[in-house]
Amino acid sequence: MCRWIFLFFAIPIWASVNQNNDVQLWLTDSFVKQIHPRCTLYLSNEWRIGDNISKLFYVYVQGTSRFALTDRIDFAPGFRQAWNLQLNKWRLEYEPLAEIYFHAGNFVQFRNRISYVIREARNNIWQYRGRLRFNLDYWQVRPFFSEEVFVMSHDGFNQNRTIGGVNVPLFGRSNIDLYYMLRFLKSAGTWTHQHVFGGWVYFQF
Repeated sequence: MCRWIFLFFAIPIWASVNQNNDVQLWLTDSFVKQIHPRCTLYLSNEWRIGDNISKLFYVYVQGTSRFALTDRIDFAPGFRQAWNLQLNKWRLEYEPLAEIYFHAGNFVQFRNRISYVIREARNNIWQYRGRLRFNLDYWQVRPFFSEEVFVMSHDGFNQNRTIGGVNVPLFGRSNIDLYYMLRFLKSAGTWTHQHVFGGWVYFQF
């Protein structure tokens, strides 16, 4: 029995970035400014730390403009620039993107994103991301759940993210998502999984 307990706790210690059982921390801040009743600007920055929260391996800055086309459909063009650590070298990525949101109030939201990822020293790819999120607005601290899939032009379906967390109000109109993500990632035809703990702070002005 003691041997199995030792193996359970030892597996994450031996993990490396994006390998099986890697424990990661993702920290995101997002600045939100509504400039018109039907137009909102978003500027986000994210830092991902892997290898059991010991190595920074991915950083991005992203800006989008979200337009309310109807009461239930939004459109958001945008652009992401990322720095991705590959074989101990930071590689640049440029990602123009467009999103369409279908939503029913704040309870359910279905985001569809199409992007073209321009990658340094690697092939460029088309990428689709579909995320379904449910928010429970009955309490001040609001639980949420989401499921997201990734499809790439070269690899097909290659990532799935299952997230559970809570949205907590902060000062003013700002709030934070605290979450746990079980992430399944395919690389070179092999599936791995990671445990991600994250915080996403929204500063609204």
